[in-house]
Amino acid sequence: MRQPLTGRQQLLWQMLEWRLREGRCPTRRELMRLMGVESTHAVNGHLQALVRKGWLRWGVAYRSRNLELVPSA
Repeated sequence: MRQPLTGRQQLLWQMLEWRLREGRCPTRRELMRLMGVESTHAVNGHLQALVRKGWLRWGVAYRSRNLELVPSA
């Protein structure tokens, strides 16, 4: 069961879902601009939280553009 997301995490999830469904994983810098934050570190923290909460997973290799949406159960 997935844990609930904060407002920022929900925003990031929606952006990732939109981009990944288009077949393109955005870079951290793109996400930073879309979220209106000034640091890729902040984006990375939110990405890690989404992975920890069960909403995302890293693909085959840990790379910046290798994220996968976790299907809802």
